[in-house]
Amino acid sequence: MQNYFDNSTILVLGGSGLLGYHCHANLVNDFRVVTTYHTHPIPYTNSVHLNVQDGMSSLVRILNKYRPKAVINTIALVTVDGCETNSELAYQLNVRFVQNLVEAMKEVGMRDSQLVQISSDSVYGQRTTKENSPWSEDDLVNPLSIYAKTKFEGELQALKHNGPVSILRTAFYGINPFSEKSLLWWIINNAKHGNTINGWENVYFSPVSAHSLVRVIGQMIRRRFSGVLNVGSTDACNKYDFVDAVCEELQLTANINRVTKPVQGEDIIRPEYSVLNSERLANLVSWDVEWRDDLREYLHRCPPFPAKSNL
Repeated sequence: MQNYFDNSTILVLGGSGLLGYHCHANLVNDFRVVTTYHTHPIPYTNSVHLNVQDGMSSLVRILNKYRPKAVINTIALVTVDGCETNSELAYQLNVRFVQNLVEAMKEVGMRDSQLVQISSDSVYGQRTTKENSPWSEDDLVNPLSIYAKTKFEGELQALKHNGPVSILRTAFYGINPFSEKSLLWWIINNAKHGNTINGWENVYFSPVSAHSLVRVIGQMIRRRFSGVLNVGSTDACNKYDFVDAVCEELQLTANINRVTKPVQGEDIIRPEYSVLNSERLANLVSWDVEWRDDLREYLHRCPPFPAKSNL
């Protein structure tokens, strides 16, 4: 029998997604993890169907049944282009669902339960000055895309919860055995098949693996941290270096096209500089995650590739 941390139940909304998978895999030894799924059943002992279009009814039923100490919301529409082409779905998943979740937690009387809301580094947008410096949590946000705007609006909805709320702004990567929809799998799959991959040389970020992000989530639940927190690597890289490092670590011969993203234009929806200052995180927990070391460690113990893959 497992000894759960404080006999706590953690509810992971979106258990079949990339981050939901990693939450279950990395937290199940310390907590009783209950996961939800929508269209794709998942092979976990404690999993339950959730219809996100039911409004509050399904949420209230699940919250009443399990009474979790913490709720981790990983449900979102996360593709920038997908949000642009389907803004209604983006608003439904990234904003309205969070609103329903907070209202459901209130109706059930979960004011002492913690809400962990996963946000994005893209909410900061572009610097208005010529010099770039890592974004801190106190910087004003200026989201450029529908994706970034709805993720920030989701933050505002989450903060209406009358218990502890952890807002984690991050750019994470990983492999989801249940789906081929992930940046890391896209890189690996294209490299394996000899397809040309664009690597943006002037787009910088602070990537972290899903393993490292979930480690932070666990710490925030244990500490009942409430507030906004950047979760990024202590250094940074551009997108070309990241793609190149993935292929090098896996010994894949890749055709990577060096691309420079236009600085000016009418439809700039992706920031060129999304590097995060994670000093606040480092003051709370031990945090010395460098992106290349984190990537190497993740790839050497990553989950199985998606089942449909023939690699």
